[in-house]
Amino acid sequence: MAAKDELGRRGEDEAVRYLERRGLVVLSRNWRCRDGELDVVATDATRSTVSSHT
Repeated sequence: MAAKDELGRRGEDEAVRYLERRGLVVLSRNWRCRDGELDVVATDATRSTVSSHT
């Protein structure tokens, strides 16, 4: 795995831990569709949060 890919994975992992510590539930990671990818999709039962890196 390239260094930038490993750094990106570690950043995503940290973002997920941050969201989970605040009570959010991660619904999906690296969700893909024809228009691109969402790195993290999470919810806290009242709203959805999307984290994306381009």
